[in-house]
Amino acid sequence: MRKIKKIKTIKDLEQSIHSQIQARKSEKKPVLTISAGTCGQARGSLKVIKSLEKAIKEQNLEDKVKIKVTGCHGFCEAEPNIIVQPQNIFYQKVQPKDAKDITSQTIINNKIVDRLLFSDLATGKKISSEKNIPFYKKQRRIILGDNALIDPTDINDYLSIGG
Repeated sequence: MRKIKKIKTIKDLEQSIHSQIQARKSEKKPVLTISAGTCGQARGSLKVIKSLEKAIKEQNLEDKVKIKVTGCHGFCEAEPNIIVQPQNIFYQKVQPKDAKDITSQTIINNKIVDRLLFSDLATGKKISSEKNIPFYKKQRRIILGDNALIDPTDINDYLSIGG
């Protein structure tokens, strides 16, 4: 657990938060953002998280990738889902057995796990980016659009996108 410095003024608080946000933004390691809202949990996202943590440890990737647990990404039918940043790869219906493939193929070898991609029902085409999935494509997400960016247990995640 990180220690919080004693804050004497509002300006000290702002500077502290700003430096933490800048450090976070400058990190270059990939982030696995896992949807763990109630719909994701009902479909097994907590088991997927445990499997990913195990795969990351087994492959000595603890310093090379970050897991970020967030609220619902909005596409409940595709739960559990993971967005891999910075590539913006959207994996759907992820199961615990998929964790090793995600870490070994996507994180280590920078390859996409095709079987986890969304498949467009109209065209049969595999879609890797969330923004190109028909469900999201025409949405203008105002209220819950940042859910996939914010760990609800970390106020700095909220502040890092502008509060």
